[in-house]
Amino acid sequence: MLTLTRPQDDARLTELVGPRSALVRELTAAYWQEIETTINYVASSTNRDGINGARIARAVRETITSGLKHAHLVAVRIRQLHAPAPSPDDFVARQLSLPPPAERLDNLSLLTGLIEAETAAIERYRRIAAVASEARDWITGKLTDRVIREKKAHRQTLQSVLASI
Repeated sequence: MLTLTRPQDDARLTELVGPRSALVRELTAAYWQEIETTINYVASSTNRDGINGARIARAVRETITSGLKHAHLVAVRIRQLHAPAPSPDDFVARQLSLPPPAERLDNLSLLTGLIEAETAAIERYRRIAAVASEARDWITGKLTDRVIREKKAHRQTLQSVLASI
């Protein structure tokens, strides 16, 4: 009689990928972070005044487009891992330090907050990359590498704007 046995690694991999996995939970958290950041960035780019206001708003609007693209890529990857895409009913605001400053001329606080948000996103995607690597999920690994590169570029742009004001 022929008996098929699964190596223990196979059992471990099923815990690491799939609809209830740590990877899907991390991707879902990243999705909501992208959505919330984008919401805050829209308000921040709209409510700018002062000498550098238009320039700052332009830099923030570029980041908005990228954030929406990242959210979509992450949602698609979640779906590919056989989990449902995140539902708006599940949204809970978590980035309490990111909302735009009440003072529309306070561009220093705004840029500092945006740079911190990009840095936090980079760290989140690094954690996702580590989980993806452990799960041997190279597709998610490539996705996180791409997003990290783009987030670093946005952070560098924001840092340049901050340095010039």
